[in-house]
Amino acid sequence: MNHSIVTPLKNRNFRHLFISQVISDIGTWFDMTAIIVLLAYHWNLGAVSIAIYTVSIGLPWVIFGPFAGVFVDKLPKKTVMILSDVFRGILVLFLLIAPNLYFVVLIMVCKGLFSALFEPAKQTSIKLLLSDDQLLSANSLSQLSFQGSRIIGPALGSLLLVFSTPQTAFVIDGISFFISALILFMIPLGKYEKHLSTTNVSEMDQKKKKLKTKVKDFSRDFKEGIQYILSNKILIILILYITGVNFVIFLFESLAVLLAKEMEFSEESIGLFMSVSGLGAVAGAIMTSRLGSKMNQFSLMIYSSLFLSVILSLVGLGGFGILPPNLILWLIVWFLMGLFLAVISVCYGTLLQVNTPTDLMGRVSSTASAFGTTALVVAPLLGSFLAQWIQIGGVFILSGLIMLAICLTSFIYLQQNNVHDVSPNVEQV
Repeated sequence: MNHSIVTPLKNRNFRHLFISQVISDIGTWFDMTAIIVLLAYHWNLGAVSIAIYTVSIGLPWVIFGPFAGVFVDKLPKKTVMILSDVFRGILVLFLLIAPNLYFVVLIMVCKGLFSALFEPAKQTSIKLLLSDDQLLSANSLSQLSFQGSRIIGPALGSLLLVFSTPQTAFVIDGISFFISALILFMIPLGKYEKHLSTTNVSEMDQKKKKLKTKVKDFSRDFKEGIQYILSNKILIILILYITGVNFVIFLFESLAVLLAKEMEFSEESIGLFMSVSGLGAVAGAIMTSRLGSKMNQFSLMIYSSLFLSVILSLVGLGGFGILPPNLILWLIVWFLMGLFLAVISVCYGTLLQVNTPTDLMGRVSSTASAFGTTALVVAPLLGSFLAQWIQIGGVFILSGLIMLAICLTSFIYLQQNNVHDVSPNVEQV
């Protein structure tokens, strides 16, 4: 880790914010491992039930997410984050008495609402606490916390499940949110927010007048973003590509735990698979940062899609008993899956940024995200129904074939439209 990345940690208030995030991130993945084990192993629920659980995680972000920022902009950021942590901690503790899937789904939807409030408040707080030249490093640390927690949280969760039950994990996750809230309480965000509330009356009157034209402005801006995408061949293939990839991921993701169960892996192994996938994602991000300056990033994405299609097909063969349930073999498989997905994600994000003007970045990225969000709502349920027809192994093989089709279609499109050297080098990024 170089000096530029750790520089924001010299700021005492940001350090508290970062520690708070690390604790809550680890607790969240800890909690997710426990819920998956509870559903699949303790309640013996099937593919449809786990798909419903997966959809319940993303649904609040789809419905409430776009409006959350409006509330956050008008409220004290510190208060929003503390209350979000406290209520999320309470909601997690309610899982201790969860009698069925419907109760779990209700809790996850409510928890997601507070998460959708917490995230924009955290992003605004980072900008308030740090200078502009430190923001990139701060957001890199934030991503490091998220990816690192994907390794540590499931590993600790699986270790705990050897000696205890999912309910113990819920207690620990709830406590992690309370600790996070206490740490946030020590940050004097109020003094940084004072300048946000010093707007005079005349300015407020002007804002009220502007509010009346918001709907028209929104419609115009939305159309402008769509028109720019449709006029840019690179953005068209990027957005279609990532939508297809997201669809494939969500098609099989909620079935992974059931496949492991069918292959007679223990419930403790689930956490190991999730952790090693996160480790692969970290390795993939590091690898991309090095190869991205030497290779065309579109090529990196396409090669990753090709390798990922092979891996998904191998997983499907394992589901049909053709490959042995050897723990080391499958840890390697999940590591590689995380690695190639990370390469795709990093390349996509970079290409989207460098091929979009700054003044259109929000509209273009939100449009791209909307397609991916639709996949999150549709694909898990479709995957669960397909699993009843062609079995879970068949869904993974189908996912591999779809990924191969995405790979070949993207390659042909790029060749026909002469899209080649569009990737920036490290200095340009």
